[in-house]
Amino acid sequence: MEPKQLVETFADVVCHVVSESDRPAKSLHKCGSCDKTLQWPLPEDGCWASPMACPKCGRWYFSQCRNETQLVIQRDRLTGDQEPESANDPAHALSKLIREAPTQADRRREPRHLVELEITIVPLSDLARPMGECHKAAVTNLSYIGAELKSAKNIESEFLLLDFSNLGLEGVQLIAQVRWRVLDCGHYRLGCEFVNDIGAPLPVADKE
Repeated sequence: MEPKQLVETFADVVCHVVSESDRPAKSLHKCGSCDKTLQWPLPEDGCWASPMACPKCGRWYFSQCRNETQLVIQRDRLTGDQEPESANDPAHALSKLIREAPTQADRRREPRHLVELEITIVPLSDLARPMGECHKAAVTNLSYIGAELKSAKNIESEFLLLDFSNLGLEGVQLIAQVRWRVLDCGHYRLGCEFVNDIGAPLPVADKE
């Protein structure tokens, strides 16, 4: 398939998937694990975001706030599962988008899919603490185990929090480890590997 056809095909997929959700999501209304009502503001460009734990089940999310919470990022939690447990989980829409998007010819172990999505990212330390304000980034290809991002800003942190609420996918957050970065035509491209599966709780725990 020619590049132009790939773009047109993906545009159809995005319109179909995103139309099934409210776009964009500004608040996390409830916990994805226990349905506890939360009403927490989600990360936005130019704001600070820090980890908050659901008071009922303890699941962690990044919300628009500043605190001194220190956590440990639990690595090697990625299994590559392609479907969230519940079809009602907003992450199911992201999984569907990956499944239906055009595939990029690639020799890597997991097929990459051509996309053009704007998300919010948070630069993180290895203690899951924010290292700066949230800002926007474009996802240019995506798979179940990683993504390539394009950013106008140089991001020097080893980890990133990827928040997909701008697409209407409330509470869909992933932690990714930056594997490589290059400057390309005035923008920074970053290759990232996910630490947790799509739809899974963030892989963080209290620092002992």
